[in-house]
Amino acid sequence: MSNVIIFLPGWARTKFSYKRLVQSRPEGIKVEIIKYEQLIPDGQTDNFSEELSAYLKSQEISKSILVGHSVGGALAIGFTQQYPDMVERLILVDSTGIPSEQS
Repeated sequence: MSNVIIFLPGWARTKFSYKRLVQSRPEGIKVEIIKYEQLIPDGQTDNFSEELSAYLKSQEISKSILVGHSVGGALAIGFTQQYPDMVERLILVDSTGIPSEQS
């Protein structure tokens, strides 16, 4: 199992929102919280997956558990579709980007 968890928060969340979760992680698990603005300061999410892949490679992270909350979930879905070999598990929390069933 991967020893790296990557969190992609929603628009209104900060790293502080995940403080307790990060503090309670098991020993030996690295947690990175990546706001989309870190990788794409102009706010254009079209290249987010490529930027995240480049960032993870620069950190020598070849595979991780990816957690996406809200719009971070939509970004996580896109990344997983484009780079499935870099994602061991995908966890979505109240995620956007999931088509609803048509009535």
